[in-house]
Amino acid sequence: MVFDNISHVEDCLKSGAPSVHELYAMWEQRRSAPDIQSGTSRRAATTGQIPWLDDLTLARRFVALAVDREEFLLALDASREVLSRWDQSNEDERTTLVRIYMNYAEALSRVGHTRTARQTLERLIDDDFTPKLGSGLKSEILVQLGSIWREESHYLTVREAELYASRQGLDCFRRASQVNPENEEALVLKAAMSFYLGEPGAALRQEAQADARLILGEALKRENHDGPRRRTTLAIAIAYTILEDVDKAADSYRKLAGMEGATTAELASARYYAQFYAQALGKPRDYFKSAFPPLDLIVFAGHLPDRPGAAARLPNSAIREARDALFKKLSEMNARVGLTSASAGADLLFIESLNKLHGTVHLVLPWSQDEFRRTSVRPYEPDAHNPIWEPIFDQAIANAATIREIGQVYEPSDDVGWDFMMEVSAGIALQAARALRLDIKPLVLWDGLPGRGAGGTDDFHSFWRNQLQFQPEIVPPPVDLAVKISRPSGERRRKCERTMLHQEVKTMLFADIVGYSKLTEKVIPDFVGVFLERVSQLAATSQNAPRNVNTWGDAVYAVFDFARDAGLFALELTKMIEEGRADWIAKGLYWEEITPHGNTQHPLSVRIGLHTGPVFLHYDPVVRRLGFTGAHVNRAARIEPIAKPGEVYASEEFAAMAELTSQFLRIEAGSPPAPELGFVCEYAGSMPLAKGYPGRHRIYRVVPRPGFALDTLAQAAHAAFCAEAEARGERRESNPSMRPWDELSEDLRDANRAQVADIPNKLRFLGYELATSHGMSALSIKVSDQEVEEMAALEHERWMAERKRNGWIYGPKRDNARKHHPLMVPWKDLTEPDKDKDRDTIRHFPQLVEKAGFRVRRLNEV
Repeated sequence: MVFDNISHVEDCLKSGAPSVHELYAMWEQRRSAPDIQSGTSRRAATTGQIPWLDDLTLARRFVALAVDREEFLLALDASREVLSRWDQSNEDERTTLVRIYMNYAEALSRVGHTRTARQTLERLIDDDFTPKLGSGLKSEILVQLGSIWREESHYLTVREAELYASRQGLDCFRRASQVNPENEEALVLKAAMSFYLGEPGAALRQEAQADARLILGEALKRENHDGPRRRTTLAIAIAYTILEDVDKAADSYRKLAGMEGATTAELASARYYAQFYAQALGKPRDYFKSAFPPLDLIVFAGHLPDRPGAAARLPNSAIREARDALFKKLSEMNARVGLTSASAGADLLFIESLNKLHGTVHLVLPWSQDEFRRTSVRPYEPDAHNPIWEPIFDQAIANAATIREIGQVYEPSDDVGWDFMMEVSAGIALQAARALRLDIKPLVLWDGLPGRGAGGTDDFHSFWRNQLQFQPEIVPPPVDLAVKISRPSGERRRKCERTMLHQEVKTMLFADIVGYSKLTEKVIPDFVGVFLERVSQLAATSQNAPRNVNTWGDAVYAVFDFARDAGLFALELTKMIEEGRADWIAKGLYWEEITPHGNTQHPLSVRIGLHTGPVFLHYDPVVRRLGFTGAHVNRAARIEPIAKPGEVYASEEFAAMAELTSQFLRIEAGSPPAPELGFVCEYAGSMPLAKGYPGRHRIYRVVPRPGFALDTLAQAAHAAFCAEAEARGERRESNPSMRPWDELSEDLRDANRAQVADIPNKLRFLGYELATSHGMSALSIKVSDQEVEEMAALEHERWMAERKRNGWIYGPKRDNARKHHPLMVPWKDLTEPDKDKDRDTIRHFPQLVEKAGFRVRRLNEV
């Protein structure tokens, strides 16, 4: 559909069924919202742009559809642009924008940015938030917030932290039910979370089952009256699961899967959460998987058509049979979503077949679209006057849900470039499968013989099977193997000798020192002798040090063998510069801003850009040292200027290689928990690069992975407890908890872990949150006597709840064997010395945060 005016956009959005391709088409035709500070459009105006974003009803509909179609990156781009007008909106408009905030949070959560998603929603339900929300909308937001906490719990590998996040989710579902008792979704999710958290026979499990009986009775009545509905059927399936009637639960899931209108997204979500319910039942996580159809992201590769005189692999005479074979295989696989390139031959036949099955296709083009057409489609036409492949290519481009162009401009010149493209495509596939909650299934149209070179079907099959450990499905091409002509083995061999000028895949880091140009001449010696010396020390001592580093003026250029090292070093560099703020000011390494309230000193900061790609290693005859050059170096240099001070921006290729590294770490670990990558790539948006670099590019923000050194903190908390108890005159003989960590029972260790796992909640009570790099020292938090008293009472309630979950009850004397404890009483009934224990815990928790190496920031900080 062509979007020439706002009526076309309105008709398409209100039809309720625009394709993903149409959503992207109308997005490209938008007139961007103005930049509030500059008053100019974020995107240069071109003929034909339509100001449909000015209509908030259309904008809201667009964002909601993007989320519904699981195009989460598009939803994030659109939400950010629309929400930028919040400050200029009236109360009615803000009510509409609240809905867009909810879609924004959903998209953030689905791509893994749960912390930012929570922050987005928490401000909406604050008592001081305007406009005031009705009970129905507030209940919806609480349900969504609880779902995000639940999602976050599934990313956590430490049991205590997982339980904390799950309990926060349960609390949100309970509040949602209280705010609006008619919110059926809130009741279902409250019951499901209570079931997941409650041990068999425990009060929480009994509460869940009581809710499930209520849900089941109402749902069955509604089904008898209104007929089958997808939401009702899902509620019935969950209720039967909670009631431990697994056969009826499985039947309900099967019924849901067979219902008209059931989308891949709905089924994938239902299957995803069913695995956690199965776990709560004590069954394998995939127990209910057979109740659902295959829900796969099919990653495809296959043979190119034969050129005249080449060995027979996919001759033109076999095209129809190959198309039929692929269609049959995809039908058998119940194929719904695919990811592939769009080369002539098998790729285009795969796309054609999946479109015929009404599936969704995501394209990853190895280089620019026009060049790809010239190199990978047109040369394979048997008759230039009667093309076969180019019309299919045009249709594939027109129907594709998304099109990504890997950062190549031209076809790779050697094997390194081909391998890089295959690995980046694999990383993109892993990212997509995680966000869409789909399984990955590689599929090849392959004759089983070695390839003719790098990047072919043989390489694809080997890479997915041997390195990523996914077994590909194979569709043999319809060619009699007996007629194949012999050809040399496709095993690639490289001479031991090679020229100095050759390609290698590297990650480039470009850093710019923000504020350097405003320094006075007299402090330049300190800039070199102090600031750059610190950078030099870091580069020399870091475990993630670059292989090559250079500086000129205020710029740093470094090259790394691995994307993971580059990401970690970039975060180390930003942290080092941030933590040196006081030193930079003391040395005069700052610039001043004159404001009506006085002069503000801004110490030096840094912005960093990262990109991964093939570069040429060469000997530079001018400076007489090894260097790296090529188009990808230029690409990396264009990312740094668009980064914000103090932040690290990275290309989609870098993010894909990081995702691939995470998969390799999981494989090496063999079983969970796998080693952490150390950082996450948060989607920052689609944006142009600096200095007129062509196109718009998906850019990611590299941030430290949120974590909590639970055992380290638990040991520190226990040591503080022992010291305080000793200061009060207690002795080990009278208090068995006063013993070294290694001698504690596992029950007491868990109690310490649970105490420190609650630290984020204590920070929120005071208006702060954890920050892994930038922020203030936790020691600067001032806790008033009133806050100490309130938080100590809450700490006692938390301790009692944790003890009860582990089977402890009140007893006049402590009895570890029988799990009796004299402090299992309300706060008001405690003695002052016993209350002091909880007060000391509150007074000292900022020291624990500092000891763990965390910073904090206020919740209202952006």
